[in-house]
Amino acid sequence: MNKIVWEEAQHQTESLATHWITKEGSVIPVIRYWTSTLALHVISSGFFGQRLEWDDYGTSKALPPGHQLTFDKALSTMLRRLATVFMTPRALLGKLPGKMFKEAHEGFTEVTKYSQELRARIEENIEDLVGKRNKTVLGATECERS
Repeated sequence: MNKIVWEEAQHQTESLATHWITKEGSVIPVIRYWTSTLALHVISSGFFGQRLEWDDYGTSKALPPGHQLTFDKALSTMLRRLATVFMTPRALLGKLPGKMFKEAHEGFTEVTKYSQELRARIEENIEDLVGKRNKTVLGATECERS
């Protein structure tokens, strides 16, 4: 898993630098936004097996069946509204008025669906781990990439 994270961090950092130079005119307006998004990209690939690309921002992607948000939009929405998700009882999260609660509920629901899909993929590939030396549950996502 460390190798995957390292390689993805390298790829994402190089892609981000290229994005800054070509799309942002070498100006980095809010470094906190970019570094937190960089971390999300690495986590997305390392844990969920879904590579996010910098040039995809601002483009519309087809929604996967059964989803209301793309993976990257769900993950960023959930993390942006993380405090609301943790502070609001689940039974109220989708029922309270206001944009903050609606976004928090939508992001949480979608990330939960994507996590359940990841779990299902891992369960399908768990048998591939039997002969591997360093067995981890997340290693099942690596089997899928191989």
